[in-house]
Amino acid sequence: MLPVEYVGLMRTRLYVIVFFEQPVTESLIKFLGLPFLLMFITVFLPDVDTADGISLILTIILTNVALLFTLPPTDEFTTAEMVIIFQSVFTLIVFFLHQYLSLTTYDIILFDSAAVIAAMIHVFFEYRNFRSMVSGIKDKIEEASTEIMSTNSYGYQELDTYV
Repeated sequence: MLPVEYVGLMRTRLYVIVFFEQPVTESLIKFLGLPFLLMFITVFLPDVDTADGISLILTIILTNVALLFTLPPTDEFTTAEMVIIFQSVFTLIVFFLHQYLSLTTYDIILFDSAAVIAAMIHVFFEYRNFRSMVSGIKDKIEEASTEIMSTNSYGYQELDTYV
């Protein structure tokens, strides 16, 4: 039972939990590493004829599409979706450039490496923005918590012993 001074008082609390649904390493390997490895298969384009090149590119793109279906459903365009779609479109561009400009293996490695670096920079900035957002939320909660505790003469720990 609550002491007389607590009767009629209503205190509210806000609990916020920020967590990852799965380890970051798994997402990086599955949605960044695997498509990059598939994209680097394009280095074999100079060694195959056009029909085999088309089947190679379509296989890579369909594998990326299948990878999109393994993503958790969301209403927003996520970083993983951006990277996978970028890699699929880039693979098509490399194929067309190879067909019309007769790119060498070295040229394809340079293009693929540039795409990997660009995507990794994008992912780094997206992650940095995410960490900044989480930090901002935590700071706001800490400010509100400090303000509530300074106006509460009893304190939450004391209230918890009676509830």
